[in-house]
Amino acid sequence: MDYLFLYLAGLLLLMGVLIKKFKFYWLISGYNTASKERQEQMDKEGLGRFMGNYLYFLAGMFVVVFLLMWFDLEKVSFFVFLIIILSTIYVVIKAQKYDKGAYNPDGSMKMGQKITIGIISLVTVGVIGMVLYGLVPTKYVLNEDSLTIKGMYGESISYKDMKKVELVESLPEIKVRTNGYALNDVLKGHFKLEQLGKAKLFIQFGNPPYIIIHTDKGYLIINEPDRAKTSQLYEEISSFKEKSS
Repeated sequence: MDYLFLYLAGLLLLMGVLIKKFKFYWLISGYNTASKERQEQMDKEGLGRFMGNYLYFLAGMFVVVFLLMWFDLEKVSFFVFLIIILSTIYVVIKAQKYDKGAYNPDGSMKMGQKITIGIISLVTVGVIGMVLYGLVPTKYVLNEDSLTIKGMYGESISYKDMKKVELVESLPEIKVRTNGYALNDVLKGHFKLEQLGKAKLFIQFGNPPYIIIHTDKGYLIINEPDRAKTSQLYEEISSFKEKSS
């Protein structure tokens, strides 16, 4: 899934070229939904150059993220995403100077425009914040009577509810994500797997082994980034399960 970032970089680069070089201004969000009268008040050429350059910048940032993921430097990618957040907010604000209709006669920005900027900024921060939160490693806490999974989609499961616990080297094909998080090789939440059906995953895909916990409600599949830690976690869960039987 690392290549997703390259695909995004290529798409952003293409959009940047189309907007800046070929004047496809209808690709610019906000401009394409504005009335003809409002569009006439905009410096579309200046806006096109500005947005084109920003899309080039974003494409470069996603290439950097791809390289960091490729070399297993996911933690460093946090700072790249932070740069993307801050730069996106800056662009939303700065782009207003190309729209004369966004300002009052005295040169102050209209209140409606300020509200729009605030909403866009909050949504941007929220979306990217969720992406970053999903990259935080899952923590497993072994209590006396239950296993607690901390982080996105976390839950607690009693050892008595575990019908079977097994350690496997491979998983059936993942068919679809029903309600979950999937970025790079990090999979969290609800998915459907070939043969197993519905399962809740907390794994780094392609990084075996995996622990499959069978319950009456379905399957819970977990692992650690390190093979030895996954094996150790399996032994500890199995031990607690036997004691609770």
